[in-house]
Order: sequence, then structure tokens, then C-alpha cells
Amino acid sequence: MKGTVVATWMKTCRKLYGDSVVINAMESVGWKAHKIFLPVENIEDGQVKNIVGRIAKEQNIPIEKLWRTIGKDNLTTFHKDFPVFFQTENIYSFLKLLFDIHVAMTKKFVGSIPPLVGITPISSREAIFT
Repeated sequence: MKGTVVATWMKTCRKLYGDSVVINAMESVGWKAHKIFLPVENIEDGQVKNIVGRIAKEQNIPIEKLWRTIGKDNLTTFHKDFPVFFQTENIYSFLKLLFDIHVAMTKKFVGSIPPLVGITPISSREAIFT
């Protein structure tokens, strides 16, 4: 995973559960309390999963619920951190841009494997999103 995404997830968790919860989880995998994530830095998936798992356990919530909560809040966080990406005409344009960004990332940043976002128009007002 790239540092930009992990930084956003940690920011979200800090906002939702507090600094001490996130610091304890980060330190459990050997990270410093206020680690600075570089945008193109490669972060091991296992470390992120361990951190999120520890936060879920400490907060006594299912890990799936925590990931969903992080995902929902990330829209707000990404909007704040990257407002230009949200200046589109409609949701279709936004999702198309998201696809284009992810494709560009895989070409520009070695080791980047973002999820590909598919959007296929099926009418003038409908599309299939995968």
C-alpha cells in the first residue's frame, strides 16, 4: 500500500478513536508514534492489517465494521486533503476520474496496486460501477 492511503486511514482512526489508540497500534508493529508517511512509500499490507485489527480489538468492534467506518470517513478526509479531485460535474465524472487516477498511479509509482474502479455507462442516466 502507498503511504498516502495509509496516512489517510491513520488520520481517520485518530479522529474517530483518539491519538493514544492509534499510537499504541502503530507502536505494536514497530512504527513511531507520529510516523510521517511518504506518498510513494510502500507500506506492508500485513502491518496495516495488524494495526487496524488492534484498533478494532481495543475498541471491541468487528474488524469489518471498522474497515467500513474508515472507508466512509475517508471520503471526507480525501475531500479535505485532495479537493481538486472532487470538483467534477457529477458522480459519474468523479468515478471516471477515480479510475483514471488509479491507472495513472500504477504507471507512475512502482509497486502501486490500487483497486481498479470500473464504471460502464448503460444509459444516459445509469452506469454499472464495479
